[in-house]
Amino acid sequence: MNNLLRLTIFILITLFLSGCKDSEAVSATEFQAMLERNPESMRQTEFMGVKDGKALLKVSTMSSYNQKKWTDEFYSTDASKLPNDWLEQQENQKSEP
Repeated sequence: MNNLLRLTIFILITLFLSGCKDSEAVSATEFQAMLERNPESMRQTEFMGVKDGKALLKVSTMSSYNQKKWTDEFYSTDASKLPNDWLEQQENQKSEP
């Protein structure tokens, strides 16, 4: 595994374990809509999981000037406001390779 991939995984795990304190709180409806939007080439959305009752979402946006530069934003919502079957589906998709 190359060093960049290891660093990326380490950063993601650190953010997840820290609860993504810089995450922006959104409604459960908006949270679901963000994740279910059609994929775009310059924007990627990833369900990060549930921690301390909060569902976490990462939205990465590619710079329009530099295709190698991405900006990550984190969003959270109260997991109890999301449908259980929907949450289970997201967890299952997250664990698939």
